[in-house]
Amino acid sequence: MVISVLCAVGYLGSLVPSYGATVADLALGLAAGLAPLPVLLGVVLAIDQLAQKPRLHLAFAFVCGAGTALVASVVVTGWLTPDGRAVLTPAVEEVAKGAVLGWLLWRRKGAITTLTDGIVYAAMAGLGFAAVESAGHHLAVFARGGQGDLLHAFVQHGLGSGIAHPLWSALLGLGAGYAAVSRSRTSVLIVPLYGTAAVLLHSLWNHAILSVPTGHAPVAGERAVSVACAAAVIVLAGAITAEHRGLVAAIGRHLPRYQPTGLVTPRDIAMLSSPHGRWQALHHARRLGAGPAMADYQRAATELVILSRQAERGAAPPGDQVAERLAAMSQARAALRAAAL
Repeated sequence: MVISVLCAVGYLGSLVPSYGATVADLALGLAAGLAPLPVLLGVVLAIDQLAQKPRLHLAFAFVCGAGTALVASVVVTGWLTPDGRAVLTPAVEEVAKGAVLGWLLWRRKGAITTLTDGIVYAAMAGLGFAAVESAGHHLAVFARGGQGDLLHAFVQHGLGSGIAHPLWSALLGLGAGYAAVSRSRTSVLIVPLYGTAAVLLHSLWNHAILSVPTGHAPVAGERAVSVACAAAVIVLAGAITAEHRGLVAAIGRHLPRYQPTGLVTPRDIAMLSSPHGRWQALHHARRLGAGPAMADYQRAATELVILSRQAERGAAPPGDQVAERLAAMSQARAALRAAAL
């Protein structure tokens, strides 16, 4: 993560002399480029309300997208001819962002155990990439003194690319999730399939939107981009909804067996089966100063259900993984009881 932060800082710092910008221009560019980020982050994090990801993994995906993935893309495309960049930039950028998922799959076993895991981590990498790229575009606007172009840059790069990059990356993340969940040896072929879809969407966006001034894009091009992005959203929403329904069903199917241990009650099962119930329980625990304990309990219980689903499908997880989740639930429950006294 430190290397990625240095890459992002170095990238933006290198733009200052290139554009003849000042420190004030850099600060304004960062502020404008990052302005949509809180809302976009909220949308991405709201996707997965049943199996919240570790914050460190989320931060890793975001920072790597903002730093190493962006800089790697800039370096590789810098070696290409202008015609080569026009054709290959989407593929280079999507591969660079997808490498973040590859690292998680390689070095963090169990980080991606559901389709939604892949979607969320990929979208976080896309958000990081778009945020720093957008800051660079806004820096150029302020350095030129072209405040009249600020709205153009904000709409096209701050909002447009800020939404588009996570969307493209999420398609690749969906493929990575399928590959991680499926037991089929050929499931890995799904990754390049969804990756190709992401590259095609990215290419269509670049050709129809970024290659012409705002307001002058051909109507046919804008419609094609709109239809393609809407189709991608429908595919992602369908996958997330189906998986959430399956997870809720699995919670009711697998957690009751642990009631004799005292780690789970019928009330806990009802709470874990509902995003609203989880939010209420977490809000109540925070009022008692036990918010982290409730978050840990919810995460461990959900991971236990996911492991049970894997065993149900014939891919029995190591026994120590189940024991670790049960121990985490026990520790969290003890902290919650102590806070309630």
